[in-house]
Amino acid sequence: SLMMHLPGLQESGVLARINANLNKLGFVLRGMYGEGSQAAGAVYQLSNQVTLGLSEKDALENLTGMARQIIRQEREARKQLREDITVQDKVARALGILGSARMLSSSEFMELISSVRLGVAEQMCKDLSLDTVNALMIEAQPASVSSAAGHSLTPQERDIRRADLVRQVL
Repeated sequence: SLMMHLPGLQESGVLARINANLNKLGFVLRGMYGEGSQAAGAVYQLSNQVTLGLSEKDALENLTGMARQIIRQEREARKQLREDITVQDKVARALGILGSARMLSSSEFMELISSVRLGVAEQMCKDLSLDTVNALMIEAQPASVSSAAGHSLTPQERDIRRADLVRQVL
């Protein structure tokens, strides 16, 4: 399996069709946390469903080849989004909220950081790097926030700490 950020395909509404085609080819596109989960922030898990009788090398090559095809489609979809003023506005608003929020739930954070990540990838946000955004996406996950605290946190404490972390990074 591998993780893919697919805001262009999600926004264009073609993911259901792509997933149906993937299923016919022995692949599945799931939510961020695997089987039965929803996508969080347009992050999807691409998995190879057919592995029986394949070597690890062949299974990996199949998965890599399919990922490259999806990436090409995502890049095409992003070309449309890049020029859309509503997408530019969404990116700017997401950056503003993330930079000033005092509490951020995990789901709200993922939706907002997805927009910012799209903006960074499409050169709408010049002051951030993909490395910074990618690291923040990991550091702001519930288990990462709790681990950094060194003890269990209530959901509200986690949301406060996540917002503090995001403000510091951004």
